[in-house]
Amino acid sequence: MKLKRLSGIVLALVMAVSVMAPKNLVPVVQVKATTKKVTKKIKLNHKKTTIFVGQKIKLKLKNAKAKKVHWKSSNKKIATVKKGVVKGKKKGKAFITAKYKGKKYKAIITVKKKKKNKTIPVYRKSVKATTVMQGQKMIDGMDQGDNIIVSPVSLNIVLGMLANGANVKAQEDLEKYLGNTKSEYNQNVKNFMKRLSGDKMLYTYNSVWYKNLYQLNVDFEKAMKDNYFADIHKIEMVKEDVETINQWAADKTDKMIPEIISDLKPDTLAILMNALLFKGKWTKSFNNELTNKKEFTLAGGKKKQVLMMHSTEGVYYENRLATGFEKTYGENGEYSFVAILPKKNGKFSMAGLDLEGFLKSGSKEYAVDIEMPKFTYDWNDDGKLNGYLRANGLASIFDAFSNPMGKIFNNNQLAACVSKVLQKCKIIVDEEGTKAAAVTTAVVSKSSMPVHIKERKEVLLNRTFGYMILDNQTGEVLFMGKCMEP
Repeated sequence: MKLKRLSGIVLALVMAVSVMAPKNLVPVVQVKATTKKVTKKIKLNHKKTTIFVGQKIKLKLKNAKAKKVHWKSSNKKIATVKKGVVKGKKKGKAFITAKYKGKKYKAIITVKKKKKNKTIPVYRKSVKATTVMQGQKMIDGMDQGDNIIVSPVSLNIVLGMLANGANVKAQEDLEKYLGNTKSEYNQNVKNFMKRLSGDKMLYTYNSVWYKNLYQLNVDFEKAMKDNYFADIHKIEMVKEDVETINQWAADKTDKMIPEIISDLKPDTLAILMNALLFKGKWTKSFNNELTNKKEFTLAGGKKKQVLMMHSTEGVYYENRLATGFEKTYGENGEYSFVAILPKKNGKFSMAGLDLEGFLKSGSKEYAVDIEMPKFTYDWNDDGKLNGYLRANGLASIFDAFSNPMGKIFNNNQLAACVSKVLQKCKIIVDEEGTKAAAVTTAVVSKSSMPVHIKERKEVLLNRTFGYMILDNQTGEVLFMGKCMEP
């Protein structure tokens, strides 16, 4: 009986203790969890940063749902914030807070006033009008409505090489196109090549490949070595040499241009080549976190999704036809990317944008918010470069009846002309910078006329005429006739 009463008292005490115990008391018996939930740490991508008046910067809470983040600025006169995008309004300091699930995250934004400067960057006095005009004509002359990229400099270097082997007429035409005499242009190239010897972004190489049955003219070879620092290669000029020449192009362009020629004709005497490679890192790279998919409108009005990069730049361009911006490459802005946006939608020509006036409008008075697609493509002239050169005053270098390239070789009886000029280019643009390459090739072939021509004649069959067809082995007249109405 006493034992039963004692058991009841103990049971009552246990129940009382369990009722009175705190709710957060850890149970004596612990059970191991079968699953472990990992919570990703939430943090702000920029805790402290400096921007300029008018500049924008994107703040982002990592691992947080953007729609549930509440943004607030401590001083909207200094800096505003909307959906994480902060814009500098005037000089000063503001605190930007991001509230998410009851917790606050803070960023300190210092806004500075940008100095006004109406001149274009100090590293560039001006843009060479001749090169602008040449590039404009090349684009418009070969444009078929698709992506296109050309290199006026690479083309000019090859034309300069040709000028050293040209006769009087062809040399005069080449000098007119280049805007310099042969000796002046040789010196310009020499200075250019010397400057690039220590450059880490722009590289250029030249080479001359010629048939081993002949000997190069001493003056021509000296000019190629002294001014163009060209590699000189004596080859058989047979099918097997195609791979060797293409390998040179690939090696000099980081394999961006793996092939420049597809065959070698029996009458090919020489090939003059220039390779140009640009590997520019942006002075201020794009922020990968700001790159997102956006619509891009094609010339015909259709839209497509592209990866669009965003930043704020310091040089703005505008004339009545286009607006644009400049973004530099290198620690000291040694090179630039200049964007040109026509004010009218759809197709456009470079000549229709007054590029010379556009480039003179460069101003550092503004902060320029930009967006720019990542892009990559390659292009080749597909035979159109020959027509472009003929239409722009260089028909003489192709003239098989005047020996325009007779000074390339030592043999005075060897008549030569340019049979074709080729150019291939490629460009890659992303958040880190730009990589672009060009290879330009001039193929020199045998002419069909003897060299020694003291005077040129012209016969135009533009009225009634007679004719004969002869057998030259026998001297017989096979046919004779007259044409009264062709």
